[in-house]
Parts: sequence; C-alpha cells; structure tokens
Amino acid sequence: MSIPDLERILRSCLAERRPVYTVVGVIGSTEESAVDPLRDILELRDRLRDEGLEFTVHADAAWGGYHVSILREDDESFPGKRPEPTSPRAEVDFSRYTATQYAVLHLADSVTVDPHKSGYIPYPAGALCYRNAAMRDLLTFKAPYILHAQDEPSVGIYGVEGSKPGAAVAAVFLAHKVIRPSRSGYGSIHRKALFNCRRVYARLLCMARPEDNFVVVPVPRLPAEIDGGDGASQLEFIRHRIDGRDPDALLADEEAMALFAELGPDLNILTYAFNFKRPDGRMNTSLAQANRLNKAVYEVLSLRPGEDPSGHPLLVTTTDFEDAHYGAQFMDSYKRRLGVEGPGHAITVLRSTVMNPWLTDFGDDTFLDMLEREFRRAISRAMFRDSMAQVFEEIDANNDGQLDRAEVEAKFRAMGYADAEIHEFLRSSDTSRDNNISKQEFLESFSQMLVRTSLGPRR
Repeated sequence: MSIPDLERILRSCLAERRPVYTVVGVIGSTEESAVDPLRDILELRDRLRDEGLEFTVHADAAWGGYHVSILREDDESFPGKRPEPTSPRAEVDFSRYTATQYAVLHLADSVTVDPHKSGYIPYPAGALCYRNAAMRDLLTFKAPYILHAQDEPSVGIYGVEGSKPGAAVAAVFLAHKVIRPSRSGYGSIHRKALFNCRRVYARLLCMARPEDNFVVVPVPRLPAEIDGGDGASQLEFIRHRIDGRDPDALLADEEAMALFAELGPDLNILTYAFNFKRPDGRMNTSLAQANRLNKAVYEVLSLRPGEDPSGHPLLVTTTDFEDAHYGAQFMDSYKRRLGVEGPGHAITVLRSTVMNPWLTDFGDDTFLDMLEREFRRAISRAMFRDSMAQVFEEIDANNDGQLDRAEVEAKFRAMGYADAEIHEFLRSSDTSRDNNISKQEFLESFSQMLVRTSLGPRR
C-alpha cells in the first residue's frame, strides 16, 4: 500500500466531510504474500484522528495470520513446551520490515484469519477477531428460521456466515492444543517454511546461466535494488554464499544469514516470470510472447482434470498482474526487469507456495535441484510447444481454430516437407475425421512428426 496515496484519499474525505468506515491493510496477500505497512497506517490514523477524521483499521490476515506465532513467546506454564535445540535448525525469522508490521498487529481493530491457509487445518475454518467485542453488535443479524426468541444467542449472529461446520472449529481447537500458536509451535513451522521459500528465491535468482536461452525474474527485488545499491554484487554474493551452500554451512555463516533474512517475499508465496532469448541471443522484448511462455510453462506444470498428482514432482499456479490493480509504477518497473515492452495491460506470472517445513531436513539441496530440473524441463517443453503453436497460428489465417487440408498442404510445402510426409501428417492428425484439424490435433501430430524426421521444417 502507498501511504502517500492513502493519506491523499483520506484527507480528501476529511475535506468533503465524507465518513470513512475502515482502512484495510493486507497482512500476506494471496497473490504474492505481501504485507502492507500496518504501522504506518495506524500512525496515519492517529494523526488524522487529531484533525477530526475517525475510522477503524482492519487487518486482512487471512493468509498471514498464523505467521504472528513467529513473534509470540511460548506460555511458560504449558507443560508441553519443548526445550530449545542445542544445534542450529534450518529456520529464519521475518525480515526487519515484516517484523515491524507484525509487532503492531494486535493494535488493529479487527483481524481476519483463515486457519485453513497457514494454519494447515482442513477447509473451511475461518475467524473474524475484534479488539473490542462491542464491534460485533454492529454486524449482528438474525435469521428467524435459525434463532428463536427463547434461544441463547450463538456465534452465528456475529459474522457474515454463521453456518461453518463444527468439525472445522474442533480441528482448530485440537491443532492449537497440539502444535501451539507460539514460537516453538506454529512459529517453528513458519520459520522453516520461510527458510525454504528464501532458498527457492535464491535458486531462481541464480538458475539461469549466460548460455541459457531463458531468464527468470522473481517479483521481489533484491535488498540492494530497493536501497539503490549494487544489485550485481549482491547477486554474486547470493550465488556463492547462499545458493551454493548446504543448509548447515549457510546457518553457520552470520554475514550470509543477515542478508538471507531480508531476501524474497514478505511471507512464503513467491511469484516470478520467465522470458526467453531469441536464436541470435537477444532477449525477447514482446510482453505478449513472454506471457505466452509463462502460460505454456504453467500448462506443463499443472494438472489436467482427473490426472494423478503423484507423477508430478512440481506443480505451480499462475495469476495475472493487471494495470488496474497494480498501477503504472509497479507494472512499468517489472516489465523493465523482465526485459519486455509494448502494448498489454497484464503480466502473466507463476506462483509457488512453499509450505513444507521439512524440505531441508535431509541436509542437502535435493529439493532445489529437483525444482531446477523440473523448471528446465518445463521451459524446454513450453518453448517447443509454443513454437508449434505459432506455426498453427500462421496457417490459421482466419483465426477460427481449425485448419483445412488445403491450408496445411500449402504451408508444409513452403516449409520443405515432401508430399508423402504431408499426406501422412494429414492422415494421422485428423482423428475426428471431419476434414479439419483442431489446434490440439495439430500440436500432437506435429510434435510427433518433428521427432520422426529429426530434422524439423526444411527450408
């Protein structure tokens, strides 16, 4: 959140005597786990309160609420408190910025928390918490078919939805008793997840080599880039002192750990995008082409309906950053970093949510090597598939998503294929026998044709 923009809007409301109900700060967005500057929001509210504008502050911590356990000390009276370990663990705390915002979370007037997100509890557990319980009376509603005059009021009248299953509540209660929402319980789980997420971030930063035909650009910038320092030198430090180290060596390196704590996203959702180099080594500058590549990578690293997930070591999700939501300053900056330009109001990015706290318990970088291997495989397949899709689109002059036999024959002859090869392609690709070839039919048959000939299109 931009605090100057927020202040401008609020002062406009004050000047026009327009009431403001609440300002919402997101504590861990579900797009990129970004944490809004809650401390600055609360300080701005204090200043405007003195000038006559009053409003509540709501913290949307649906994703990030459980991360506050990183700061919560254990209850000394709890008999199940575990002793602190004598050897270093693969864990890391908040960055300085994020810790500052979580330190004032309790000062928000209301907080939403979803245990079925970072609480590792089955759906659909959810909570709406008030600093002042009297605020509930502003939201209560009664349904005559649920609540009768003689009944005691229930939690169902105090929220947007009062029909959450009791099993979800029981699951939250049990998890809190067993794991404990404090530093040695959920706090330890989330410190481990942050450690692993920052290792993934470092690997993505360092993965592409000069000879590779792609680059990968995480959305979170390097601390040096944010501070106006030397990003290239910091990247080299990360390459040799963080990404290239086993967890024990990294944990023992105080200088590396000081930087490591400041790397990556605020929490443990990481967004990033790939771009590719053209055959002559120049970077692709087309936003549309970069978006196509990232959508193709997503298709390779996602599940089709009914597909068994056990055969996929790596799955990613995708989202679009749009001008209307992110603003010109962010969008222009990320396009520059990705090396693209031109028209387009959305950037397609990939997203990895790192929640497994045990990824580094084997004392090596097995999971990072797997991640890099799967990304390289996906990029190769995506670029191959996209090149075939471009051939389809060149042939499909009327953009109807279908190719007739005459279109294919003319294009393939121009590409240098022999008549026998063309006729075999037409015979094998038209599986629906309707004398037209759909895009899916084309992609499957053309890829097989390229493998069979081992030569590809001949000029």
